[in-house]
Amino acid sequence: MNRMGPAPDFAGLKSEEREVTQNAVSFQDILLSLRQWRLLILAFVLFGAGAAVAMHFLSPVQYTASSTVVLLARPDRLVESDQGASPVDDAAIQSEIAIIKSAAVAGLVVDKQQLASDPDWNGAPRRSPFDLSVFQPKAPAAEQRPAPERREIAVRTLNWATAARRVETSYAIDVRVSAPTPAGAASLTNGLVEAYLEWHRNVDGDRARVAGDWLDTRLTDLRKEVEEKENLLEVYRADRGLISAEGSTVSEQQLASAQTAVSEARSKFAESTAKLKQIEDLRGSGGSVDTSAAALDSQVIQMLRVQEAELLRRIAQLKATYFDTHPDVQKAEAEYQDTRAAIDAELGRILVSIRSEVAVAENRLTSSNAALAQAQRQLGVNNEGVVRLRELERDAAASRKSYEEYRSQSRQTTDRESLPAVVARQVSPATKPVTSDRPPVILMVVFGAMCGLFFSFGLVFLRHLMDDKLHGASDATRKVGRRALVSIPYLRAGGMRSLAPAERHPAGYLVSKPMSAYAETYRVLRKSVIPGETARRNIVVAVTSALPDEGKTTAAWSLARAAALAGQRVIIVDCDLRRRSLSGYLRPKPEAGLSRVVADPQTLPSVIVLDTETSASIIPSVAEDLAVDDLLGSEKMAQLVESLRRSYDFVVLDCPPVLAVADAIAAAALADSTVVVARADKTPAKAIRSAVSQLESAGGFVVGLALNCVQPKVVGRYSFDDSLYLQHAKNRYYVG
Repeated sequence: MNRMGPAPDFAGLKSEEREVTQNAVSFQDILLSLRQWRLLILAFVLFGAGAAVAMHFLSPVQYTASSTVVLLARPDRLVESDQGASPVDDAAIQSEIAIIKSAAVAGLVVDKQQLASDPDWNGAPRRSPFDLSVFQPKAPAAEQRPAPERREIAVRTLNWATAARRVETSYAIDVRVSAPTPAGAASLTNGLVEAYLEWHRNVDGDRARVAGDWLDTRLTDLRKEVEEKENLLEVYRADRGLISAEGSTVSEQQLASAQTAVSEARSKFAESTAKLKQIEDLRGSGGSVDTSAAALDSQVIQMLRVQEAELLRRIAQLKATYFDTHPDVQKAEAEYQDTRAAIDAELGRILVSIRSEVAVAENRLTSSNAALAQAQRQLGVNNEGVVRLRELERDAAASRKSYEEYRSQSRQTTDRESLPAVVARQVSPATKPVTSDRPPVILMVVFGAMCGLFFSFGLVFLRHLMDDKLHGASDATRKVGRRALVSIPYLRAGGMRSLAPAERHPAGYLVSKPMSAYAETYRVLRKSVIPGETARRNIVVAVTSALPDEGKTTAAWSLARAAALAGQRVIIVDCDLRRRSLSGYLRPKPEAGLSRVVADPQTLPSVIVLDTETSASIIPSVAEDLAVDDLLGSEKMAQLVESLRRSYDFVVLDCPPVLAVADAIAAAALADSTVVVARADKTPAKAIRSAVSQLESAGGFVVGLALNCVQPKVVGRYSFDDSLYLQHAKNRYYVG
């Protein structure tokens, strides 16, 4: 139902930021939570310190001795490759640490130092006061256990007391053993290192012996295999005639010789043919044969040419002196003709010689080709045998190589068996520790206190994250999305003992202590519901809550009294028809209530009850009001409220809880503004958000929250978001 008449201007409030940041956590909120739970934090700190001290004195005294072992490079395979020994890597170091902490090495120490008979080691003593074995069935005494069981317990206990770790990134291993006495710790540490080295010597010796036996058997088999394959190779070579010389067979050598002979014959034939062709080409073209390469290479031709040249020179000289008929000239010309005839004869002889040479070269080439074909045919016949021969040769060579490798390894294994390889060396023997492993008492106290402190901080922080209740004004904006108009301080019963019995309630305290922080809070609330200048002074305010027992009736009555003390004409209407908490304070009990006034407004003067402490008027509620159907949501109720607005400056509607009764929504819709009362440290923010949503959905205007029962000491010096700085201001400005 809509409000009737002009309403105050709340535009300033409608722009209020309403974003809910429920998961946001501020440093101030954390400090407030820590302060609120400071006693719990102190208890955890004291408990942690006490537990640490108890653990310090209840735990047995232990001494720890230390020794350093350095690992050396060692071969990692029996048959080594060309790379030789492999360096020690991280995996190898971790393997050696596992060996040091193994039951086999611990067993050697237990046997040598007879720990199975030592009560400190054979009875599985509890090493911690928190050992859960105390709740298990009691085991038989150490002397009643069999020897193997005592030895097993001693081995497990020694393993529990042993620690081994790599020293940074080096090849060194730090070995530590804890024992009840300093001498025992040093003795066990050195004994453990010696047992570790002995274990390696035994393992290396056993491995070398096993490897030697295996290699001997393998060498015998390989020797027989090599002999068989080499014999098979020789028999096959002899049977197939594949005798080799200088790395190749006879057939291959014959083929190579035939190929060489063919090449030489072909070259000779080509050379002779070329000479003959040159001479025949010169003769066919009419050229001089004596200019051919064969004629130029002949010494006879060269000598005749010299003689010819000399005769030509003489003839020329003679003709220069004599006539052609002179006897000397004719004689010289006759000699010249004879020389030319000799040259021609020699050229003929050379031509015949070249033709004979060509024939011989041709015959030689023919015979060489025949020999090559024969060699090729022979080699083709032997090809299949050669392939098999190569296969046998490879098998024999592989067997021979394996045999040589194993024989070499056999010699190395024999040497290793006689002198086992050193894989580690103890570089610093353990000495007796001077102090025990117990940390100082003060350190344990600090450690326990810090553990308790951090644990309690974690609990408080987790509780703060999961907390959905309102503890201060800042929570209203962060968790609900509405500002807290006021933070109403909590009033203790002792503060009201001086009041008259009828006024021993918060509203009476407000009248009796007008200068108190409680009274000042409601003066602030009265101003907050009437912000700024309004068109008229008359205003209707609905006071409600999300859940019952939030203090909304006390807040409504106190607000009405604060307005009345300020000189305003005030009337408060008890709209909580079911509980009628406000009417319960009235004496004597009223006989007529709200329903009569709604039905007949003329009866208002007779129904109104005057507040004896202030000038405020009260319209009570009686049992018969509950029988009226939809009293608060009726049109007459709206007319009554509008009538009260015209008659009074300040009208307060004490409405029932929103989430408990539907009447609250109808009553709040009649008011100009609605104040939702929430109890600090109790009301869930989810309930308040739901109530605000329902009120606004019905047309009501929620001006803000009134946070009730706030503990000033809890809010503390960090409560700047509150309308009143309660913790400090009360010592200077407030009385009561």
